[in-house]
Amino acid sequence: MPADDPVAGSSWLTLRARLADASVPFLQAVARAPRFVVTGLFTVLVLLGLFAPRWVATASLAVLVVVLGWLLVLMGRDGGSTRTGLRIGSFVLLAVVLVVRAAGLALPR
Repeated sequence: MPADDPVAGSSWLTLRARLADASVPFLQAVARAPRFVVTGLFTVLVLLGLFAPRWVATASLAVLVVVLGWLLVLMGRDGGSTRTGLRIGSFVLLAVVLVVRAAGLALPR
């Protein structure tokens, strides 16, 4: 990177750019899929996370937390502070649900 580049030395932006480049094939495959497939998969994972036995719930919620965190990193601050706050809030809420279900504190099976 040139010396006058404002992001020179910024490992976070470099990591985010590398993650974005590596994510392109998967994101293109998701974009080609019918919308009901992606929505249906998300809905199934949420329902499994809430009502399935603990080990299934933990696995499905962990997948959702990882995917949502990955998308959160890819989106960065796009869309303004309100949208960013909603995305971060939904990530934190889902992470809390994951921890509660993994610990067996709610909806015991």
